[in-house]
Amino acid sequence: MQLSLPKELIKNRTTVLLAKSNDKFFTCTVDPDKLSYSNAIYYFNQQGHSLFTYLVGIPSGLFADENYLWYLYQRSKPQAYGLLRKYHIQTREMLLEMEIPVIEPVGLMIRSDSITTYSNQNRTFYTLKLKED
Repeated sequence: MQLSLPKELIKNRTTVLLAKSNDKFFTCTVDPDKLSYSNAIYYFNQQGHSLFTYLVGIPSGLFADENYLWYLYQRSKPQAYGLLRKYHIQTREMLLEMEIPVIEPVGLMIRSDSITTYSNQNRTFYTLKLKED
C-alpha cells in the first residue's frame, strides 16, 4: 500500500511524526522556518485526508491506539517540561492536557498507565506513570 498526502496540504510544510490507528494515519505538518498557526495534525487513509486539529507548541511525539491520539509537544522556551494532550479519535475532542516532567522530550509510547519518552536535554529514557483525572 502506498499513500500520499496531497501537494496542496504539504506545500511549504515539513511533515513530521507519524502514528497509525486502524486504517487511519496521523501526521503533523509544520512550517520548517517558524512556529505557525497553520501547523496541524492531519489524518489520511485510502479514502482521503482531513484536518484533525491545529497544533500548539513544537511537535515531539505522536501515538495512536484504537480510540485515542496522543500528542506530545514542547514549549518554545529552553529548559521547559513537555506537555501531553490526549484526543478522542472519533470526536476529535481533547480529553486531557498534562505537563510531563521531562525537559526536551522526543518520541512517545503509551502503554495502559504509563508513558515512555526520551529527553534530548540529558539523553535519558523516561517511563512515567500516566495519571488521568
